[in-house]
Amino acid sequence: MSQSIKWQRIWRRFKVFIILIIAVFAFAIIGLPQQRQMFTQQIRRRALSQLISRELLIQAATEENIYVSDREVMDMIVSIPAFQENGNFSRQIYESYLQSTRTDAADFEGDRRNEIVLNRLQLAFNRASKPLDVEARLLTQAKNTELDLRFATLSTQSGSINLSQKQIDDYMAKNEEAMNAYYEENKSAKYQTPEEIEARHILIKADDKVTEEQAREKIAEARKRIEAEGFEKVASEISEDPGSASRGGSLGKFGRGAMVQPFEQAAFAAAEGDIVGPVKTQFGIHLIQVEKKYPAGLKPYDSVKKEIGATLAQRDILKQIEDKVKEQLEAKNFAAVRKTLSDYKVEWQETG
Repeated sequence: MSQSIKWQRIWRRFKVFIILIIAVFAFAIIGLPQQRQMFTQQIRRRALSQLISRELLIQAATEENIYVSDREVMDMIVSIPAFQENGNFSRQIYESYLQSTRTDAADFEGDRRNEIVLNRLQLAFNRASKPLDVEARLLTQAKNTELDLRFATLSTQSGSINLSQKQIDDYMAKNEEAMNAYYEENKSAKYQTPEEIEARHILIKADDKVTEEQAREKIAEARKRIEAEGFEKVASEISEDPGSASRGGSLGKFGRGAMVQPFEQAAFAAAEGDIVGPVKTQFGIHLIQVEKKYPAGLKPYDSVKKEIGATLAQRDILKQIEDKVKEQLEAKNFAAVRKTLSDYKVEWQETG
């Protein structure tokens, strides 16, 4: 007798599960438009599919004899915050809501009843989907199992595929057209050069010991000395920037965004050979000499040809290896896989 009851319970849970699957399937079929339609039509179709899904679930609950009492419905309504005043249910607010939304009280209460029904159906489904003891045991066993695997990475990015210069030269000799096409496709993203300048500077810090006015006076004196001694010599003697003073104030080549805004604006606005300043930043007062300007531009094909050749040659060889290894794996010829990887010096690694 107990065995019969057990199977009845299992069958009941199974029916709930099947009904839910049918509901989701119906929603998916109805929600997939077969042709392009207006946005409003899609919204209507989606709403219709949701209504159908809801009705299917309510029917399933009815078949399963899921019952909701009138008292439960009333308790749900009086607990809705929108219908409360000073912490208590207000029938006046409730009736005003029904009137303003043109909703019949019976319909509103029926919707709340369905909400409770659907919640109970979901709860029943969750309980029915609880894993069996054997499933829980196997899951625990799987979680407590550790594996140590060996793997090989086939990627030009990781450097696992290394080609000789001869292999690259052979590829370039036969694939000039492909290299040109790659350059044209990627020149905007990869081969644009930003505007840059080479500059030197002298920094005099303004702090508790030296006022801004005194710092500007030192910069003015430095400018007079530069006319006779040169910027590099004066910078190496008086600049208070420890990073550049030892190099005669040289900052090397830099682009926009590398320096603080006031310094960048003054430097990039100056012409090649100009000395500009004083320029005030949070570091102090600067005198800047722009030595060389490099306008934004495009690297010519010839200057990046070898780089492109190496990239495409690696990509070509990688594709050959991948295709070969896939065929060997499909044939379950693992010895051949190991030999192929060894031939191309692809090393095995361990996960630990």
